[in-house]
Amino acid sequence: MKPAPTHALQLPFGFIVWSVWFVAMYGGLAVGCALAPPPPAAGALTWLNGALAALTVLTCGWLLGRARRCWRAATLGGRNAGPVRADGGGRAASGGGGRHRLRRPAARRLAAMRVALRLAPGALAAAAQMASAWMAAAQTASAHGPLPAVPPAVAADSLPTLLVAFVLAAGWFAYLAGARRVPPRAWQRRALGAALAIGALSLLGPIERWAQPGAAAHMLQHMLLIAVVAPLAVLAQPWPQWQAALGAGARGVWRTVAPAVRRPLVAAALHGALIWMWHTPRAYGLALENPWWHVLEHASFVVSAWLFWHAVLRAAPREEARALLALFLTSLHTGLLGALLTFARAPLYADAVSLADQQLAGLIMWVPGGGAYLAAAAWCGQRWLHRLWRRRAPD
Repeated sequence: MKPAPTHALQLPFGFIVWSVWFVAMYGGLAVGCALAPPPPAAGALTWLNGALAALTVLTCGWLLGRARRCWRAATLGGRNAGPVRADGGGRAASGGGGRHRLRRPAARRLAAMRVALRLAPGALAAAAQMASAWMAAAQTASAHGPLPAVPPAVAADSLPTLLVAFVLAAGWFAYLAGARRVPPRAWQRRALGAALAIGALSLLGPIERWAQPGAAAHMLQHMLLIAVVAPLAVLAQPWPQWQAALGAGARGVWRTVAPAVRRPLVAAALHGALIWMWHTPRAYGLALENPWWHVLEHASFVVSAWLFWHAVLRAAPREEARALLALFLTSLHTGLLGALLTFARAPLYADAVSLADQQLAGLIMWVPGGGAYLAAAAWCGQRWLHRLWRRRAPD
């Protein structure tokens, strides 16, 4: 039985098609390089890259067509429920009968725009992954190395990226499912959408490819996750929607992490320990050499940063002074780490990065990161002082 356009199975069906495209992409790459390898002098403009690009465009077009069909079914399905009709005085009234029904194209377009905005972060994650995979395939096809060496390496390096893309998309669609039961405010929905979109661009876009050999791009990635994505996710407050969508499992996770988010100094200590641990030469080398260690590094940054920002931005009244202290200590030790990287006379990570790249990475941690902590401290200080003034104000 064919599922309806609004059926929940449409989402996993789209992921299956996406996975088939991914396998066909690298399978076609391997077969093409083995049977008729393009000349290296041709660069990226080869028949194989053109065929892969055509396959990507066709797959994207088909998925967009299916998405448009589901979109129209979702936005136009309730058109006949409570239609608008004209009464005797020419005024609009709602009801189920009447010969003259007035369609509302503007309202339908507005509803369609809302659906598009809701789906945007998940679609952005998928699009960024597809573009990144095609770029990797094009670069590999240009080199057309030996057939046995290409597919295993590509598959091993791509699985962590696929996992990240799946987690981002699953988080957004679970939020949408929970939002039907616990409606969030409009600005909270936009804040979470912005957080997931920035996370997708950082982890699946060109920044991820630049971060492989470069310390500065790697640090930019870290600062986006720690100082932009995590506080936006805290401001969005998506946990009620995720609890409504996931049920008892999400509530159990929240009970586990709740003690940490209620104590700013504990969350700051955990976050700071992970920052310093992952910036040691040994841990930094592991993250560069193994994509799974790289994913673990990013996951630990995002989770610990979310705990930290939740503890300081949503601190209880009795914890506001400790939240300010946690922000001060965090800006102090991250600034110290940035200064160490900036003023070092030799690369601290052996041959992994150059001295100039390391110094630029230190400046990125020192200045933009310090600015984020300073802005948060100003906001938390104003909140604390305002509460103190209200307590001391005469009735």
